[in-house]
Amino acid sequence: MSTNQVLSIVLIVLCLTLLITLVAKRVATGTAPETGVAPPPVRLPEGEIPEPVPERESISEETIEKLYLGYTYEELEDRFGVPADERKSEYHRDATGYTAPHTIVWYTWANPDSTVVRLGFINNKLERKQFIRKDGIVISNEVKLDDLEQ
Repeated sequence: MSTNQVLSIVLIVLCLTLLITLVAKRVATGTAPETGVAPPPVRLPEGEIPEPVPERESISEETIEKLYLGYTYEELEDRFGVPADERKSEYHRDATGYTAPHTIVWYTWANPDSTVVRLGFINNKLERKQFIRKDGIVISNEVKLDDLEQ
């Protein structure tokens, strides 16, 4: 026999061995037959039923007006007693001659009375305050530079 014939036979034997191994594994890992029995129900742990969480107090417009600029988020979170519901950041280009570029991180608290508090932090210090009333009117400490130029 020539070398080519021997190599061909060896390759055929290897391929058949691999094929038989794959078929055997597929049969061994087949799905289990369905028995029609439902799984047992999940039981809750025994003990007292927890009390409902009380509704949190709204953060008022007056409270926001009294806040001094420079507070950190952590200080205000401690003061309000709850963490913010949402966090977003905004990048602002410089207003030539007025400000440098900066990023404002806005923390938002949605009050149970449908009002919203938004506090903006630059370098982790309170810089912007917004109180959004039920009717959508925004009360803010922000001065719009466009208004100054008029």
